[in-house]
Amino acid sequence: MVGLLNQAYPLTTIGVSLHLDPDDGPSAPPRIDVEVDLPEGVTLQRTISAEELGIPLTLAGIDEALSSGPPLRLPSGMHEQLREALELSPSAEPVWLEFQRPFGHLPAVPWERLLQPDLGRPLLRLPFSAIPAPPSADPVRIAVCSPWPGTAPLREFLQVVVPRLPGVQVDVFCRDPSAVSWAPPGAQVTVHELPEEEDVDPEPVGLSGRPVDEAELESPWLRWMAQTIAPDSVDVVHLVCPARLSQNFGLLDFGASPSGVDSPRAIRLVSTGQLLAGLTRLGAWSLSLAMADVRSSGRGEAGLRIFGHRMTGLLSGPVTLHLPSAAHAEELVAAYRFLYDPVPAPPPISPRLTIACHPGLVRARAVGAPAGSPGLARAIEATLDDCTPDPHLLRQARHDPAEAYAWVASSQRLLERWTSGLVGTETDPDASRTERDGVTSALRFISSVIEDAVRDNKGASR
Repeated sequence: MVGLLNQAYPLTTIGVSLHLDPDDGPSAPPRIDVEVDLPEGVTLQRTISAEELGIPLTLAGIDEALSSGPPLRLPSGMHEQLREALELSPSAEPVWLEFQRPFGHLPAVPWERLLQPDLGRPLLRLPFSAIPAPPSADPVRIAVCSPWPGTAPLREFLQVVVPRLPGVQVDVFCRDPSAVSWAPPGAQVTVHELPEEEDVDPEPVGLSGRPVDEAELESPWLRWMAQTIAPDSVDVVHLVCPARLSQNFGLLDFGASPSGVDSPRAIRLVSTGQLLAGLTRLGAWSLSLAMADVRSSGRGEAGLRIFGHRMTGLLSGPVTLHLPSAAHAEELVAAYRFLYDPVPAPPPISPRLTIACHPGLVRARAVGAPAGSPGLARAIEATLDDCTPDPHLLRQARHDPAEAYAWVASSQRLLERWTSGLVGTETDPDASRTERDGVTSALRFISSVIEDAVRDNKGASR
């Protein structure tokens, strides 16, 4: 099924899904449906087997193939078929990768590595949230968390990426004593001093016998970040860490606590729910992931990929995944300039980058871009306007020194998430308006309460 964003905007997409045939027996080899869809119509439909792709379709199998298997490949002749199918699409616009249900663990496959060399233009992923990221005309504030010491990606981020983002403010949370020297002179980079053990290492929730509150942050790293940033907020969180697999999900491995205390498995492994709670507390609307070079086995890439995919349905802003390697930090520079720089920049072209973002972001940064399906696109944007506070008022609150902005940003993130659930990803938001009216009214009321509180605080501070 074509998703809501593909209906709302005139996109060139490559859709992938698991092939389900009622005539197939339980022993039938898994297959994948690939479809090229232009605004003018479908130009390619092909079914390929997992064997042709050179990768199994279980999460563990994908991870093993990525770490030690032969290079991934497209079936013979498919390169030419893709090029022919895309001939009629505008070469200056990106191609979008869309995961159509049922898709299983297909998001863990590095499709950029398979497809990008043949496209000659950017390949972006459609997120699983139809809500666009909040507009931001200011240089962003980034919180960088690198729990494992001695990681090259952290050094490269500070030495290569930060100098190319004028005005950006960076907060660094790590255990690398040398990180202070990696920050470029004159940059707004703060490497925060490691906390005392008792500040971030209380008795773990869930091990103390107390009921687990989802709002509590079990990870000492997330607690340290939230405590340090408050009462302010950040826009982007950049994580440099390895990942591990559960049966069907990925988990981030934060290792020991900031004070160097070994954490039990239940605390060191961070789920999407725990990270989402941390991002909400920080007010962050975008996530960037980079694989740390600390595990000799090289495993965990599939876990990081499926983790990032799940986060695209929980955040309104872009989700980026980068697999760092020598001399490739410039690719992350290009991604950050495209996503966060107030001055428009083109999407990067790289098989090592995975970027999931809202099509509205590309449209807003392109001069003379087509308006898309105006009615449906406007309906999505109008729902967001109805259910969340006025962006202009939020920008004013952010720059008001009397405003404890963290609660405003956190509330905005919650409203965006609830609005995303209201809109969905596959159906027209006007299709069930009667059922949605009650929820919309409730979100509008909460939004108005936040706006009134911000105005009252602004008036009291004069």
